[in-house]
Formats: sequence, structure tokens, C-alpha cells
Amino acid sequence: MGVLVAVVLGIGGCIRAIDTTLVRDVGAEAAAAAEASVDGRGDGEPPDASPPPPLDRGAGDSDLAAAPDARDGAPIPDVAKLDTTVDATPKPDIVASLGGCASGTPIRVYGPDMVICSASGGTDQCSAQSACNVAGGWSLCNASQYVARGGATTADGSAAWLAGCVRAGATPFAPMDGICASCAIVSAPATGVAWRCSGTQSDTSNRAHLGLVTFVECRRAGSSDPGAGAYWRVVNTFESYSHAVCCH
Repeated sequence: MGVLVAVVLGIGGCIRAIDTTLVRDVGAEAAAAAEASVDGRGDGEPPDASPPPPLDRGAGDSDLAAAPDARDGAPIPDVAKLDTTVDATPKPDIVASLGGCASGTPIRVYGPDMVICSASGGTDQCSAQSACNVAGGWSLCNASQYVARGGATTADGSAAWLAGCVRAGATPFAPMDGICASCAIVSAPATGVAWRCSGTQSDTSNRAHLGLVTFVECRRAGSSDPGAGAYWRVVNTFESYSHAVCCH
């Protein structure tokens, strides 16, 4: 009985030993199989050391440089060939306007052919053209030039002389081109000589010789007719003002 127990215990110990060995072997084989499934290798295959294939990104950088811009179909400009030079040539209209005054530069430029110049010390209408560069082809702007070149729509507060006349004796009239015949102080019957462009009368005068200067409000000069309206006002030709409108 004692011998049989010993044999059975001995066999049991062997069985436990065998079971333990089997567990260890099965665990090792499972770990190896899992490792092989991760790197894609089968049993006994060495690790794959080859680099991965390149990604397919479509056109390469060199292709993009030559390809048209997909946004608007225009080729991408070559920056190295862009014209970055600066045109320093003065514009003819600016050069012309800057030369409109007898001295100095204009205080206002309406355009290449009409400017306002300073008249040093002030001047009456009869001498106002001296503010213009007469030698360069400039002269005191007449009424129709002033209206056509900006005076019909642009206000000016400098009270600059114009070559326009609305009274040369008794009866006022719509603006006429040219300075009045006289800058003497001569009396005449008082009468209306200017109207706001809205139609209401604004000025009366008892002087016989009346000319025009620029103004900040629209006035109908010499006549209430809408066609006589512009940014000007009626003044005595003998009065002294410090600016003149010059035209080319």
C-alpha cells in the first residue's frame, strides 16, 4: 500500500511537471505568433528592412511650377521676370498745371488747363491776369471756361478773379466772357444783380461795372436764368482780391 501511494504521488508529480512545461511552451508559442502577425512575417522569416514605398502626392513640386493655376487657369508668374521698375516720368497734365502761375505754384488745381494762382498784394479785375503765366500761354479764365472746367459744380472760397462781366452801365446781363471795360468807380441805379441758384434774389448793386470771382455757393450772376448759375459771385471790378483763375 505504501509502495502504491509512492508510485501514484510520483506519477502525479510528473503529471504536474508535464502540465507546467506545456503551459510554458504554449505561452511562448502564442507570443511568437502574435509578434509574427504584427510585422507580417511567417515563422522563421527575418524582419523586413526595406523602406516603405513613396506616397502618391499627385504632381510633384516641379510639376506644380509649370502647371497652370487651378484657381483661374492663369499660369503662375515667374517672379524673377516681373517688371519692378518705377516710372518716374512726370505726368504731362501735372507739369502743365504747375506752370500756370506767373510765380509760385497754384493754390488749387482744377485740371491740367485751369488753376488758381496767387496775386501778390491783391489786384482789381483789370490787372488780375498778371497772376497767370502769360508767357507760357496762360490767361485769366473767362466765364464760359470756368463753367466748363469745374466752376459749375465745384465750390471755391478763395474769391479768385475771373474774366467775366455782368454789368457795364445801367442794366445787368448774364455773364459775358472777358473783363469789364472799366475798373473805375462809377455809380448806377441800384438793381438786383445776383440770385441764389434756388431762385431767390441775393445781391443788389448801385455800381456800373461788375465782374465775377469764385464763391462757395452757387449764384446766378447778372440774370435769374438758371443758365447763369455757377460757383461765383458778383463784385465791383475795382475791388482788390488776392487770387486769379488761370486757364490754358
